[in-house]
Amino acid sequence: MLKRKLAPVLAVLALLCTAAASAVAVSVWKEMNAAQEEAERGSVDQVEQMEDFQYTHIETAGTASAPAGQKDETPAQPGAAEEFVPETHELLADPKASIYNKMLNSIDYFNNVSLTMETSMLGDEATTVEYRFDIQAGVAYQSEKTGDAPACEIYSEGSNMIFVNNQARTYTQHYLPTYTRDDTPYIPLEARITTAEDGIPTYTYRKNVTNCPLASYSVFPQEIAFSYLKNFDKWEITDGDVTFLDRSCVKITGTPSPYIAGKHNIDSFTMLVDSATGILLDFAGSSGETVSSYITVTECSLESRTAVPLFHADDYTGYTESYR
Repeated sequence: MLKRKLAPVLAVLALLCTAAASAVAVSVWKEMNAAQEEAERGSVDQVEQMEDFQYTHIETAGTASAPAGQKDETPAQPGAAEEFVPETHELLADPKASIYNKMLNSIDYFNNVSLTMETSMLGDEATTVEYRFDIQAGVAYQSEKTGDAPACEIYSEGSNMIFVNNQARTYTQHYLPTYTRDDTPYIPLEARITTAEDGIPTYTYRKNVTNCPLASYSVFPQEIAFSYLKNFDKWEITDGDVTFLDRSCVKITGTPSPYIAGKHNIDSFTMLVDSATGILLDFAGSSGETVSSYITVTECSLESRTAVPLFHADDYTGYTESYR
């Protein structure tokens, strides 16, 4: 269980592929955002703590059943012998609370995922990100490609994560920590945001067991849910049965908080969220009639057991190896 005050909009901002072949791409784990810095300087009145949290009391209606079609039948990789069964959490009576809770806990509703998305939120150009992972098997692959530049890749297997910079022609061992389901138990919704004695909200995050550093943009959107949906008065479910990529989705429209509006230069947003899993399949942040930021999933497979690429040094002949 991770607790941080006023966490950034996205815990992992990006893996940056530089234009110069000699530069090394890095993953930025942002520890402090502007609001946190203001709080440290004592300018508490400028912090977004004045926006009240809207779900102090949550009505439950029993226990939710496992989402249909999410049960794996056969292992996708060696080592994935255990059958995956989706978690069953409390069934929330409020439709808003229900979809919000699924976004905060999407990792409990799937195991083997193959998904590709395009987004404007990682840089000046559109970026394509591919995720493939099997949580039970402990393997993951992520690629990130902008324009015509070679893709940056990350392989995760067991406790080892390897970052490949195809522009600099390097690969780095043990680049980031990896997690399993045992590292991140379910957290009840009412415990996800609390208020500290100093009046500043404390956000409780679950660890990213997909082991894809950019998972927060789609497959594990807890950061986006916190940023855009924590105040239930600022958004509505405008359609509870939208089909997108052959999946049943909830359509959400809303107005961002002043902090998020200023940070992303938007005054409204829409989302399509997968009803069964809480995966964010489409997001558009707009300023007037112009879309300023977007996330769009172009391919998504959750039921099939897709093979996850594994790292083999022989595939990167001529690359320089480094360690961290």
